[in-house]
Amino acid sequence: MTGKTKLIEDLKEYFASKGKFLTYSEYISEGDAPFRAQIVKRHVGTWARLERLVGEVKPLPVKVKEPAKESLKPSTKEKK
Repeated sequence: MTGKTKLIEDLKEYFASKGKFLTYSEYISEGDAPFRAQIVKRHVGTWARLERLVGEVKPLPVKVKEPAKESLKPSTKEKK
């Protein structure tokens, strides 16, 4: 995997965790960005080109824990 490919894959994951594609100014204001904005622009060119390379950003699915299933039938045996 080339450096540019890894950068784009990491940014896809980052934008998915945010739930949308961030504009340049939004990206700069984020404190947890995986790369500095100037590094991204140096590898990609323009922010619009990055948007085309990343493609459609879908939010990451949220895993919801299901409650433990209880027995549907009551116990018929007496507990000693």
